[in-house]
Amino acid sequence: MVSHAEWAQGRVADLPARWQKRLIGRWERLFAASEWTGAFDANSFLRTTTDLLAQVRIPLDANDGEICDRAHKLALTCADRATMYHDADTLRTAMERVATGQGIEPPSRKKFKDHGPALARMTCPGWWQRKLRAHHGRCLEAAAVRIGYVSKRDQIYCSNETVYRMRMRDASAARLLEKTLARNELGQEYTLAELASKSTANKAIRRAELMTRISGFEHIARGLGHAGLFLTLTCPSRMHRMRTYNKGSVVVENAKYDGTTAREAQQYLAKKVWAPIRAKLARMGIKLYGFRVAEPQHDGT
Repeated sequence: MVSHAEWAQGRVADLPARWQKRLIGRWERLFAASEWTGAFDANSFLRTTTDLLAQVRIPLDANDGEICDRAHKLALTCADRATMYHDADTLRTAMERVATGQGIEPPSRKKFKDHGPALARMTCPGWWQRKLRAHHGRCLEAAAVRIGYVSKRDQIYCSNETVYRMRMRDASAARLLEKTLARNELGQEYTLAELASKSTANKAIRRAELMTRISGFEHIARGLGHAGLFLTLTCPSRMHRMRTYNKGSVVVENAKYDGTTAREAQQYLAKKVWAPIRAKLARMGIKLYGFRVAEPQHDGT
């Protein structure tokens, strides 16, 4: 008969060592918390967390290059299905099974009623790259938040794994831009890095452009005699993994946290809070224009 400790070690065996240590540590604390419910609470926590991580078919500490390699392989796998199935609907169903097996939502049959565009997407490495990056990042961050890695006392806003992966991705893109030349009709040559630095691909320019647009909206509003309003909408306590005390100097786990992910919290604000506000104002004849910004809190919410 397998002991609780052996079962727990088996659940985390395939995870990076740092994650194993954190998960087992939390499991042990929950296990020891109560004589009657400790084992159930600890095992439930470990099971749900590892099930979430199991949705990611790529190693948690994978870099962007590994994700791109997997994308190319999956695109080829879908393309190979065309040698096995010659009916468009059957072929699409087979490709959809490949996508769902990776935790990826295939192209919607409601949106893409014609099979052609859907098949083209599922055989495109670029489509797979975008989907895998998003899925890997969401699952990784949801697990990091659930474990308690993300907070101002540890890894603020997001996990170190995500920061590392994004830095590697940016460095790879920068090297590619430096090596690629563009020539205009006058024969002038520039690297793509030089051109990117003068456009909104440059984050400093993008930020300045945003501030200019905000300032322009303000001038227009004043000229038209409109009222300006700044609203801050926040998620309820149950959606926050961590709580702060003493003006943010003390960070503790939130006992009310219900497992809500950052994406679910964003959908709550957009659909359950902001959409009814807009609908009510529209019925009152009040129209809005301006900017809406999603700002993460220290625990990723």
